[in-house]
Amino acid sequence: MRRKTFAFIALMLALLVTVTGCRGSSKPTLEGESKKDAAIEKEAYRSGPSNQPEANNPEPQREPAAVDPYKQDLAEGVSSAPKVNMGAYPSPGRRATIVLKAQHDIGDGTLNADFYLVGSKGENLIHQANLGWDWNDPVAWVDDNRVLLHNTWLYNLSNREGKDIRPADADYIWAAALNNDRTLLAITGKTSSSPMRIAVWIVNLATGELTNVVNYPPNPGWTEGPDFHVSWDPKGNLYFDADHKGQPAIFRYSSGQKEPEVFLEKAWAPAISPDGQYLAYLAGKGYYYHESFHTKIRELKSGTEMDIGNEGGRKYWSPDGRYLALFQGNTVKYFQVAKYEGENTTLVRQFAMEHPCLLRFMEFVDYSHMLIQESNITSEGLIEEAKYHVFGPDPASGKVWEAAREYMEAKGYTVGLREKDMVLAVGRIFDNRVVVAYGPKDSEFYAELLLENEADGNWRVVTDQHMYAYYDDSAEEAIKALASQEGYDFGWEPGKMRVGVKLQDNGRYTLVVGKYGWPWSREYDLEKVDGNWEIISRRDIDSNL
Repeated sequence: MRRKTFAFIALMLALLVTVTGCRGSSKPTLEGESKKDAAIEKEAYRSGPSNQPEANNPEPQREPAAVDPYKQDLAEGVSSAPKVNMGAYPSPGRRATIVLKAQHDIGDGTLNADFYLVGSKGENLIHQANLGWDWNDPVAWVDDNRVLLHNTWLYNLSNREGKDIRPADADYIWAAALNNDRTLLAITGKTSSSPMRIAVWIVNLATGELTNVVNYPPNPGWTEGPDFHVSWDPKGNLYFDADHKGQPAIFRYSSGQKEPEVFLEKAWAPAISPDGQYLAYLAGKGYYYHESFHTKIRELKSGTEMDIGNEGGRKYWSPDGRYLALFQGNTVKYFQVAKYEGENTTLVRQFAMEHPCLLRFMEFVDYSHMLIQESNITSEGLIEEAKYHVFGPDPASGKVWEAAREYMEAKGYTVGLREKDMVLAVGRIFDNRVVVAYGPKDSEFYAELLLENEADGNWRVVTDQHMYAYYDDSAEEAIKALASQEGYDFGWEPGKMRVGVKLQDNGRYTLVVGKYGWPWSREYDLEKVDGNWEIISRRDIDSNL
């Protein structure tokens, strides 16, 4: 995965650097869908000369919108937020790339994803899936010709066909993991039988042979947790969590064994380090015993353990096994294995990165996970990059947030982290202008407030408008063509212009532009003609809804 994989995420994170809430995840609509067209038609257009603001001729202040963008979205039952690029996943030989694009549902917050295959023949939608809440790695390449999407959907590039390879009796899949040589796929999930059971299977990807490793009834005491886990070590041993005498345990299973062996009792959520030296896991009876559970790191060779403490959350190892990252509701923490500093011990050192909340929790987990998996990014660089993109150090942004909160509450909203609360994200302050993105807790940032710093030092909301962003290579081509033909200098520095994708429909882009801190001022339709992007139409707009 190359650095440019993070182009969109880095752009969005550069804007949204001060955060007050975690974001959930939305139902995707294919580009150019009629529902999005309907939302666009509700915008008011202005004819006449260009209202593009010049540096020495600032645009007059506008009153905040009379129509609320969020209420409009709820009434239409569809999010007007742009699809988010959740990452690009190249094949081992760089023959092709899977690009994941998604939106979060306004209602239940689950993540719906579109999987695009990008190769020499362009970009094609090959699969769609609801990834739910606790989605794991959504893309896993088997080789240059085969790729697993959303755990068990196997797509073959040679014949352009895909199929679900989950066992016939499998219903809901919690997790799946490829072994090191990518020949076996371990799956854990619920069965479709009545009564329901919990199972772990292994699928041989070459032969289709299926091994049912365990199959047991759920235990109300602990198996009602959010998900289960499977993890391989480099030697081909499979570690998974399952019920043992009414309590969770981590089992180990090797090919050829008749029965898996109990490896650790009162333990769950195993995560083997890439080098196979360490096992990170949760120690305790499970969620519904309401007892404290601790994250531990166990050196597999010696059995030595280090108790990190009362810490939970998703676990990701850096490729070299030096760092373990824990993603929690309000905190991201990195632990460094001190053995690599010359000490023959499993002692860990914590990098704590505290903040009231993360920037769109799901997107941040994916962003950080991609960074961790990118082998040419050092772990130290990972930590600093994650800090830079997630946490806003500027104390002045606190005053901006307060002004935005007062405005939102005057509209009848509650700003916070509870269900149905609105979440605010403050951008960088340029001169006396700043952009604050907002949206409901379990959906995308779909709109933005533009605030101006007045002579008395107070911030005032002057515009309330839709938020647009760009995210794919084709859009970048259209944007470069627009900049060249119209003489725009796009960027996020003072004096430059912002640009966003309002609509993509059958190869045609509708782009909006506006000076940072000012309303969107012009709108362009671009289309490829004989291989070159051309402006089909242009118009001045009033982006206040």
